[in-house]
Amino acid sequence: MRRSQLEAWMSVAVSECRKGLEQGESPFGAAIFDPGGELVAAQFNVVNTQQDPTAHAEVMAIRAACQTLGVMTLEEHWLVSTGEPCLMCASVAVTAGIRKLAYGADCRFIDAVGFETWGVTSEHIFRDAGIEVEVEGGILKDQCETLLRESQASRSI
Repeated sequence: MRRSQLEAWMSVAVSECRKGLEQGESPFGAAIFDPGGELVAAQFNVVNTQQDPTAHAEVMAIRAACQTLGVMTLEEHWLVSTGEPCLMCASVAVTAGIRKLAYGADCRFIDAVGFETWGVTSEHIFRDAGIEVEVEGGILKDQCETLLRESQASRSI
C-alpha cells in the first residue's frame, strides 16, 4: 500500500477523532476502507457519551461497516485508526476478518500519555491468534500523537 494513500485515509480517522474531542470523548478515531479504497465507515470513541467501555472508535467503525455492507466479516478491508488498537479492538478486528491495519500512535506512546493498553500491542493479539495481518504503523504519527497529548493535558481526571 502506498504511504500517500494511507495518509489520506488516516486524515479521515483524524477528522473523526477531532469530532469526538469536540463532544467530550477520548482522542481516538477509526475508519474502514473497502478493497477499492472507498470509505465504508468512520467513527470516533463514544465511551463517555454512551457510558459504554466497549464503544471504542475501532469497534464502532467495524460495527457500522458490517451493518452498512450487511456482512459479518470484512476481509480485504483496511482498519485505519489514530491509535494502535487495544487488546479489545484488535480482537474484534481479528473476529471481523480484518487483515489490514494502519495506525498512527503506537501503544508505547498511548501508555506514556496515560491511556492504558496494559502493554499488549495489536501485533501480540494477531500473533497469538495465529493470524497474519498487514500492519502499517506511524501513519500521520505526529498528528495522532498531538491529539492524544493535548487531550490528556486538558483532562481533569
